[in-house]
Amino acid sequence: FAEFRPDSFIKGVLLNRLKPALYPMLKEIVEKETGLKVYGYLPPMPEAQLESRHLGLVTAAETAGLRQKLDFLAEQAERTVDLDGLLRLAQEAPEISADAPNFDAPSPSGEKIRIAVAKDKAFCFYYRDSLDLLRELGAELVPFSPLCDHALPQGCRGLLLGGGYPELHAAELAGNTGLRRAVKNAVEQGVPCIAEC
Repeated sequence: FAEFRPDSFIKGVLLNRLKPALYPMLKEIVEKETGLKVYGYLPPMPEAQLESRHLGLVTAAETAGLRQKLDFLAEQAERTVDLDGLLRLAQEAPEISADAPNFDAPSPSGEKIRIAVAKDKAFCFYYRDSLDLLRELGAELVPFSPLCDHALPQGCRGLLLGGGYPELHAAELAGNTGLRRAVKNAVEQGVPCIAEC
């Protein structure tokens, strides 16, 4: 990984799911062969395992005992990871800067553009930066539930169906004929629509 790209910026390694007895030997091998510093390891921890399914991890809202799992991981990291070393390494990183996108606001009149945003168990993956940018550009984001609502929010001039697990709720979504019809009508009438899933 470190040599795959000259600009990989990889500076260190954490070894995961490693039995403690193997750590000293593997640490020495990795550091000798790669020149990278090993900052510690995490052993196998079934108590902190996050479930997964065919398209990815189970969401935080669906994970029973998430706080306990995170606490368990944190306690283990304090014992077997050089956290101070990782913090020192992070402080060596150059500043990250990015210019704000140079978009023209969609509504020069200052009128808020209402965008319907699907938000429920079926549609729950959004990048906060993307939603914040829409707001900065003059959008009023109006959440709705494709599982429960039978119509789109009034006055919406855009439609955003984010990522999630709609396949897990296919029967409910298919059964919501009112909302299906509303989405179809909006798209046919030219309402801009982004549908990730």
